[in-house]
Amino acid sequence: MDEWNLRDVPGWKGLRPTNQLLLTKPSSNSLKAPPGWDHKMLNQHTLEEEIQSQEDTKNNNTADQRAKVMDTMAWNVALGPIKSLPMNLFMMWMSGNQIGIFPIMMLGMALFRSLQGMFAYKNSFRAFEKSSQKPLQILLWVFGQILLVSVCIWKCNSMGLLPTHPSDWLTFEKPPIAKEKFVRALL
Repeated sequence: MDEWNLRDVPGWKGLRPTNQLLLTKPSSNSLKAPPGWDHKMLNQHTLEEEIQSQEDTKNNNTADQRAKVMDTMAWNVALGPIKSLPMNLFMMWMSGNQIGIFPIMMLGMALFRSLQGMFAYKNSFRAFEKSSQKPLQILLWVFGQILLVSVCIWKCNSMGLLPTHPSDWLTFEKPPIAKEKFVRALL
């Protein structure tokens, strides 16, 4: 079986690099310009100038796109503690208020995560360096960290681990009386 070759085509003269097509205007009796045809390109002196102008536009778009991505990443870091707040609240609610190994572990892990996030503030603030809204992002990040710690403190208080009554400090004080009363139903 013989292979097909362009040299076998009658009238084939080969490919030659030329800019002639871009430098001449189409005649008015020729076909319409296809969709997307740019008539400004015909006014360019060379094809290299057009390519260079497109590359400059592309580089500017790339820098703008990079700035947008960096700003989005900065906002994700700033809102990270606030976004994790509903999960922490749900997990603490599900663990219950009794004193046991599971609720204490949940509380300890949540407190450790929030304190670890606070001590890693340098890494978090690095994401805000090139942002135009740096003060607002830092403020939201700090507010989120304070909320996470306050949720842990609330859980400690609801479990009775915080000394909030005088009887926790003084031996002669009576503990507070619960407002709920257990009533035994007669059967």
